[in-house]
Amino acid sequence: MRLFAAIELDEAARAKVADEQRRIERALGERAGPKWTSGDQLHITLVFLGQIEEANAPAIADAVRTPIPVAPFALTFAGVGVFPARGAPRVVWLGTTTGSAEAASVQRLVGERVRRLGVELESRPFRPHVTLARWRGAVPGDRRRLHAANTGRDIATIGVDHVTLFHSKPLPGGSQYTPLAVGPLIAGEGPPVQ
Repeated sequence: MRLFAAIELDEAARAKVADEQRRIERALGERAGPKWTSGDQLHITLVFLGQIEEANAPAIADAVRTPIPVAPFALTFAGVGVFPARGAPRVVWLGTTTGSAEAASVQRLVGERVRRLGVELESRPFRPHVTLARWRGAVPGDRRRLHAANTGRDIATIGVDHVTLFHSKPLPGGSQYTPLAVGPLIAGEGPPVQ
């Protein structure tokens, strides 16, 4: 089974992010654009575990379900960017401002827990973001158009008080996400937020 741990967006934030997606789509103009992420799939991936043997899922769920010693926090979304850093964009994302350091602390703790269970994780640095769209036929000029469409203004703020472990099942119309475990954030003696 394919698993990932994430911060979910509430309905109000999903609606504001969808408005931002439509604004960016209009700013990009007539040229064929990216495939936009549907509102029910908007989230911040903290830890992507990939394909996991079903027999290992309960231990991973228990690791995520254990309270996370980071106090609940506010997370603000702002600033549009693209991956990769050069050339034609493949992913359009919405970054975070306030709460980014706390999100990184949560990501580190959850990542450490699943690594102790023998799960190999991606080694690239964590950058909290919501994937707005994926692009297959982009050209380098699309990067300039996206940067021109970036207002940098705050889009939405959510309260983060838990992490969710999801099972991602690929379907013809897009992946279906099923929550398997929820780990609450609690104020406590956790590692310092950096």
